[in-house]
Amino acid sequence: MDTTEPISSLSETDCDAYGYLGRQIFQLPLGRNKHEAVMFVVVDEHAGLPMIIRAAIFFSLSLWCLAGKAMGEAAGSGANISIPLQLQNETPLYFGQFSAGRDAVGTLTLHEDGVTSDGVVTLFSNDQSAARFRVTGRAGALYNIEYPDEVVLTNSDQSELVAHLIPLAPRHLPDGEDVFFICAQMQVPARQQIDTYNGMFVVTVSYQ
Repeated sequence: MDTTEPISSLSETDCDAYGYLGRQIFQLPLGRNKHEAVMFVVVDEHAGLPMIIRAAIFFSLSLWCLAGKAMGEAAGSGANISIPLQLQNETPLYFGQFSAGRDAVGTLTLHEDGVTSDGVVTLFSNDQSAARFRVTGRAGALYNIEYPDEVVLTNSDQSELVAHLIPLAPRHLPDGEDVFFICAQMQVPARQQIDTYNGMFVVTVSYQ
């Protein structure tokens, strides 16, 4: 039988700019008689978004000697709550202005410092940008970056272009701050409809 009983709750802003992280503290009886220990643990309601919170353990244990005298001993307790990650988008993912090829599919590759074309697509602007994000948190910590493999851009007629997002490995916060870029590659079909295309994707960061 599950004897878990919630005794209080914690909540704080998640590292995801769009998300929320809730936690519940539960009391778990570890014994079935007067010689028992009670442990309080932190349970994360959102899998995959860990915070560095150690369980605080409190023991209440009766020890009896042969002479019948009672002895008691208390264990220490503690918790270490890490600084929450903060994520800010500073520039959007933008391929700029271009024209599609007449008879062939063209490819655009968006880098940190601009965009390149395979020659089929003709570029008309130099204001392209990879998506730039700034992260703040616990100095020296390792963190993960998660986002979808691709983002669909649509125009007013629901015509589509698909940008394939390039994945990033886990990164460090050397001084409690880091900046990263999300780059992408996009194939442009021949004679793609002329219009403005827009899309959106969500980026999540979490401590490792």
